[in-house]
Amino acid sequence: MLEIVYFFDSFESDGIIKFRHRGAFGSQINYTQDDLVDVSDGGDAGRLFEITRGQETELPLATKFSFFDGTQDYRQGTVESRRLTVHSDRTSAVQAPIVMRQAMAQAIADIMLQETWVAREKARITIPPSDLFLEPSDILTLTAHGHNYKFRIIGMADHGARELELMQIDPTIYEHARAADRISRTP
Repeated sequence: MLEIVYFFDSFESDGIIKFRHRGAFGSQINYTQDDLVDVSDGGDAGRLFEITRGQETELPLATKFSFFDGTQDYRQGTVESRRLTVHSDRTSAVQAPIVMRQAMAQAIADIMLQETWVAREKARITIPPSDLFLEPSDILTLTAHGHNYKFRIIGMADHGARELELMQIDPTIYEHARAADRISRTP
């Protein structure tokens, strides 16, 4: 639950459990199509990467985030973040057993919704053995079709060369949004 709410990843590296905030570090490495390994078996020659984009109708219109408000006698509070123009009626909901102020909860809901929409683009690439230093949660830039994509590594597999599973990331969304505290009135 803490990883979801505070936007960090945990992973094992060299026998040590590491924690890394998403977006805290810039790109570790930049790749172009020429840097990638072609692992095709002939039928898919020249296919060095695969980028997929999630459908808008599968993504949430809104994110609801429930928490305990320490300034309101620890009552449960709920905040919502919405997109204005989308072709979806889905709502995602997170109930966190965490005490925080309403402004912080609103910032978290905003970031969760933005992260979901940014992460709708995923990719698979294969990198050469010389780049085995990359770890889960590292950020890399892939230049393809005249566009620079910024991705976070979410999975990897070794088959002689290293295959990476990537999710698009925008590090700027993790800068805490400013949200005004809502004034509650007790009857």
